Amino acid sequence: MGEQGGQELRLSLAAELLRGGTPVRLEVTGHSMSPLLRSGDVVTIEPLAGRRPSLGDVVAAAPGGRLLVHRLVGWDRGRALCRGDVAAEADPTTSPEDMLGKVTRVERRGRHVRFGLGVERLPIALLSRLGLLRAAARVRHGR
Repeated sequence: MGEQGGQELRLSLAAELLRGGTPVRLEVTGHSMSPLLRSGDVVTIEPLAGRRPSLGDVVAAAPGGRLLVHRLVGWDRGRALCRGDVAAEADPTTSPEDMLGKVTRVERRGRHVRFGLGVERLPIALLSRLGLLRAAARVRHGR
């Protein structure tokens, strides 16, 4: 099995564990949640177990069967609106059944990282929803 197939299998297994009520630890790939989450970080995701996540939480969702870890930035007619903090646009709205868990811990190179999961998650969610975090990241990196 190739690297891509192995990654898909791990994510599918993680989604099933979360649906069954078991917490998971996953290595993050990609940059859509930078700087909170960086490729190679390890996140702990606790199952929602029927609870509704709060605005600003970093959640694991499986819209269309694909596992994403993005920030909850709003609700639209009972469906979750999630977005990577520096993503170009929001994800398609997600049904409550596809909301699987929320990130409760971030580790970088074996050390705990605290950023964006406390009370600061609300203003970060607003800035993310408006696309301002992406704009700030582009300015920071000179693009």
